[in-house]
Amino acid sequence: MRATTRLLSEVSTTFTADQIDLNAIAGSDGMLFVRNGIGFATRGIASRIASRDAKEFIANIQVDDSVNAPGSGPVLIGAIPFDSQEPHDFILPKFLVCKS
Repeated sequence: MRATTRLLSEVSTTFTADQIDLNAIAGSDGMLFVRNGIGFATRGIASRIASRDAKEFIANIQVDDSVNAPGSGPVLIGAIPFDSQEPHDFILPKFLVCKS
């Protein structure tokens, strides 16, 4: 699996960060984590990973990250139950947009 991270300025001369609406990107079937316009939105599922396999899975992703900043690169999303012995999964989104 391969993950690619790019700055908006590298992939578009049409849009600016102010024009990006994370709510619209997430739509009705994505995931949205945003406060005061800052956060990230996802669409699609590239992979679903059992929690016990998550660390190894993310370590084996080929990463092409020209942003090279803390938090850039692949992101796994999930909810961890209060009882950590309960099984749970993480999702690697197919598409993620972050606005800071």
